[in-house]
Amino acid sequence: MDRGGHVRHAWVAVVAAAAAGLAGCGGPTVIRFQAGERVNQVQKDKPENTPANLMIFLLKDNASFNNASPEQLWSKEKAKAVLGADLAGEPRETTVNAGDPESKIDLGALPADVRFVGVLARLPKQDPPVTRHIAVKKDEADDFPFLVVDYKLEEKK
Repeated sequence: MDRGGHVRHAWVAVVAAAAAGLAGCGGPTVIRFQAGERVNQVQKDKPENTPANLMIFLLKDNASFNNASPEQLWSKEKAKAVLGADLAGEPRETTVNAGDPESKIDLGALPADVRFVGVLARLPKQDPPVTRHIAVKKDEADDFPFLVVDYKLEEKK
């Protein structure tokens, strides 16, 4: 075989090994947030938007997260007590502002025991009752942005 044939075979082997490696790992999970034009407004004569603080949870199971009230998840300490063994690692925090077209959080490669990603929008107003926390399957977490608008959190599908 000539030298060119060896190089081609070596190249094919490298590409095949890389493809096999990628197929075996999930890769990083990047979740996205968008904010509406009105977010967490302070009621004054002229309503003023204030930043929305978000917490992101890696969850082994979503039952305790879904059954908790937003207030029970409000701080890392409270969330750890409520979620117990369902929580994987430390909750992450981020902030979005009204009109943000897209904010991204790279969660990296998720551990095998993580099955859900939970998001809590720490928005104090809840009249009428609105969704302020959502858990989605980990393989769907980067499929769509989470939308923060007014005093609620939605999946923007």
